[in-house]
Amino acid sequence: MSSSNKNKGTRGEKRVISLCFQHRNDKLWCVNLFGEDASEGIEVICPKRNAIITSINEIVKSPPHSKVDVIIRFRKIGLNKGVSIKYFNTSNPSIVNNTSREKFINNEKLKQYVPSLDKLVGQYLKDPGNVCKEKSEVDRKLSIYILSEIEKRNVAAVIAYFTLEGTGMGDAPVPANGVLDMYHRTEKMIYKEFSTKQEIIDYVLSNWNRYIISIRGVHMKKDGTLRGNGMSITGNVTEEQMPWVCYYNDKGVMRPRGAICVRIKK
Repeated sequence: MSSSNKNKGTRGEKRVISLCFQHRNDKLWCVNLFGEDASEGIEVICPKRNAIITSINEIVKSPPHSKVDVIIRFRKIGLNKGVSIKYFNTSNPSIVNNTSREKFINNEKLKQYVPSLDKLVGQYLKDPGNVCKEKSEVDRKLSIYILSEIEKRNVAAVIAYFTLEGTGMGDAPVPANGVLDMYHRTEKMIYKEFSTKQEIIDYVLSNWNRYIISIRGVHMKKDGTLRGNGMSITGNVTEEQMPWVCYYNDKGVMRPRGAICVRIKK
């Protein structure tokens, strides 16, 4: 994701948190978004400081590798819920952010799904829509690829993990309990909470047609420096990464793509 898109995403997340803060005592607003558990209003908690937000100025970006963008405390039941915000503006929010096959192999919770990901990425690399060798990434709909039911559920489990639990580096310090989507133009917000791993996998499967995948890699930025996008900028590709790697022509230099990215569209 480009720095401009990241900045838009951060501003979007802050906008969502600001709205929750502004309406924290509006019981009808809270119930319409969060359900009956919010019938006595909410408190909005900053995950970075682990403290209740008392001013708009206290809203800051969550810590790196955190899956929780904001914590919502439901006054009625006295429980905190970690919420992952997905803000839909001009770009599609990232779920799996530029993660190489090697990272999956080294993650104890994810390595069991590598064979299913190999099946998916193998089809992507052979896809006629991916034959362009002049781009550092090519977006394709996840739903166009053929997977068995087991393989599909395995890929869904990967997306579920990255949605709430962790990253290619491992488990997040605090997992999220739910997802809060906001649509920029309409300001419509939708909250979905999950109690079990199966619920989040079912959620992913119900949104299967919305996921976009790409294989990303090294490319030269406008200022002449290299951006890795999940790959080493030295161009050294490891044996574990190789099954997902293809090369493209970046202004006369062949550079590797080999890190999977999954985003969700409106």
